[in-house]
Amino acid sequence: MNPLKSKKGFAGGIMGLAGAGLALVILIFIITIGADLTSTIEEQQTSGSIAENVSTKGLEALDLFGDWFDIIILIVIAVLIIGLLLAFRLRSGGM
Repeated sequence: MNPLKSKKGFAGGIMGLAGAGLALVILIFIITIGADLTSTIEEQQTSGSIAENVSTKGLEALDLFGDWFDIIILIVIAVLIIGLLLAFRLRSGGM
């Protein structure tokens, strides 16, 4: 039994890869909207208040996560490409 084959067959394995790509797109939207909302909230706070300090820290955290986004996207794309190559190789009986 080949451990790389999905119980659902070839189509099930490809759908799992589509889910990973969709999760990446959703993550990008969430980070973008979160940064925009946090920035708007920070602008409306009184300078030096606790609320302004918290929203500033939130923006710094989102900025730090955004710095890693290039690497995260490259890894996800590499996983998708490797998964597609393995799926087509299994389909053609290459393994």
